[in-house]
Amino acid sequence: MNLAQIAKMDKGTWNVNDKYAVAVHGGSGMDGFFSSLAGDKPLAPAGTYALLSVGYTWGHAGFNWFCPQKGRVLWSVMEFKHYHPTRGKFWTARPGKTTFFAVKLEDIEFVMPKEGDGWGSYPRVMIGGQEIELSVSGGGPGNDGRWTDWLSPVLGTMTNMPIRKYRAIASKAIKLEGTFVSGELDCRDEDRLRTWQRLRRLMADRIGPASLKVGHRVVLGHGCHFYDRTLEAAIAEIDAKRHRCFTAREAWGTCVKFSQIDWVKTCELNGFAFPADFPAEPMPEKSAQTA
Repeated sequence: MNLAQIAKMDKGTWNVNDKYAVAVHGGSGMDGFFSSLAGDKPLAPAGTYALLSVGYTWGHAGFNWFCPQKGRVLWSVMEFKHYHPTRGKFWTARPGKTTFFAVKLEDIEFVMPKEGDGWGSYPRVMIGGQEIELSVSGGGPGNDGRWTDWLSPVLGTMTNMPIRKYRAIASKAIKLEGTFVSGELDCRDEDRLRTWQRLRRLMADRIGPASLKVGHRVVLGHGCHFYDRTLEAAIAEIDAKRHRCFTAREAWGTCVKFSQIDWVKTCELNGFAFPADFPAEPMPEKSAQTA
């Protein structure tokens, strides 16, 4: 059963069995999402398609893949949830790019969970002959006791999926109006400048250690300083396995952990290059003036 058929059911909900249901949310907000990027919108009526977000982290082979006629690419701060046996749940973040594709609901086939898969929050769909696992944040128990996964207008997919699945989604995506604009920033839920600053720091944390060579200079981060109270020194030796380096400030050298380095300032000091399409620094948003 495809998502268009589910959307036409009572309240857009399909009661799969006595334990599980799936609901499809339509809405015109998706048109507004595209127009907020670069004046783009899918060539289809609102409510007949869903947006699929396909993300790849910096360094992955799919990071530079994009389909400008059908998808819109945004630089993104990607959040990952982890579980530790003693410390519990914690989050990490990585820089990446997210491509948004508009796919007709009739081209998205819901895949029934297999026996033993369990229920909840990671439903699968079939698009272009490939099975795509979704990440749904709006699942929960319904009034009738069934667990219900709410498929919103923007469907998240698993990060760093195989390229064949990316191609399958792109093959079914609706063509877009407008012109592709590179260097756009995904900051739907946060302040644009704050998001850009966080993305820049995450990129510097990766570009800096990979680019650092003997003779480069490092700048220590907040709360750290050398014995003479300075914050900057030249590198004499690098121990990449232990994520540390040694400066030439003393005859015996000074050990500096990578975590003690301000990589944004270090990248700027040494001229370490960011990707050419990295977003430009946005202007601070003006606060509303009170009367």
